[in-house]
Amino acid sequence: MVKSVIYWLYWIQVALLGAFFLGDIYRGDASLWIVDEVRTRLQERGPGNAAFIAYAYLILYSSAFAFPYSLLVMGLKPPTAKARLLLIFLSSWFAFSWFVFARPIFEFIRNLPWDVWNGGLLILWCSLTFLLVMLWERWSRRKR
Repeated sequence: MVKSVIYWLYWIQVALLGAFFLGDIYRGDASLWIVDEVRTRLQERGPGNAAFIAYAYLILYSSAFAFPYSLLVMGLKPPTAKARLLLIFLSSWFAFSWFVFARPIFEFIRNLPWDVWNGGLLILWCSLTFLLVMLWERWSRRKR
């Protein structure tokens, strides 16, 4: 019971803080890196605000690993030790690639001609995500 409450509280924090910080990072109002942002907040608003920002960034950073791991582990009940190792590797790869490629991805999206796309990128992303989830589910059924 306590474990599931902590689990849901974590994901609520990820949803709220993730949307807030990803928007700020995308717009350039905040840095992707915790050190830069904590230093700025410490000078501007004091240690209490800097501690909260550090906590929020740690939640954001951990979600880069926890989100793909949670999605992937849903398809395997119960995951074997070998499968769990593969899931940890894939989740770590996602987190690593997020931190390496986040700025270029944001820059690419900022420079798209939005009058032409008119929401097309979001529709494309949702479609591809749905397709990948369906493929993962199909693959996990074959493995059982």
